[in-house]
Amino acid sequence: PRPVIPETKALRHADSLERVPLAPGTLATAFGLRLAGDDVQLNINGLPARIFFSNATQINFEVPPSLPTSGAVNAFVTVDTRNSPARALNLAPASPGIFPNAVLNQDFSVNTASNPALAGSVLQLFLTGLPAGPDPVTVRLHDYTVAPLFAGPAPGFIGLQQVNVSVPPDLHSLTSEIAVCAGAVCSPARPVSVRRP
Repeated sequence: PRPVIPETKALRHADSLERVPLAPGTLATAFGLRLAGDDVQLNINGLPARIFFSNATQINFEVPPSLPTSGAVNAFVTVDTRNSPARALNLAPASPGIFPNAVLNQDFSVNTASNPALAGSVLQLFLTGLPAGPDPVTVRLHDYTVAPLFAGPAPGFIGLQQVNVSVPPDLHSLTSEIAVCAGAVCSPARPVSVRRP
């Protein structure tokens, strides 16, 4: 019988599942076929990626932090000593993305239209793809560009980052959008709701 060869069909950003260039340290997802086995590894440019979840069609992993921040590298999956064909992964200095349902109010509840943040309170955003380098992190909230109170690793989680930002106190009640930017590169926007006290 012919050996069962794994196949990698797509490498995507973990937050949006979009095919975009990924920054080193970003959480990402590989989709494919025949990815399950006793020994599953993902290799990117000669470096093993840290795997958090895998089944027959999906692998969730961290893009190795020591990779360069530009260019294209090859990625392949090894399942029980059998390698998938290599697939190109484009790299970028930053690839921020806020996870779904990861805009939290100051009390750690999920921000929704029926559970808005108070103007003047703190929002907590959980994301991946911010660089470790010097690019300034800003938050776009409705018509405002705000410097965060904190932007860095989320305690206890590999590849997950946290940004805390104050809601402008003069913001009126609304449902709008929020995005996190590293330099000129911004995450896809997520909905956010605010109300005046």
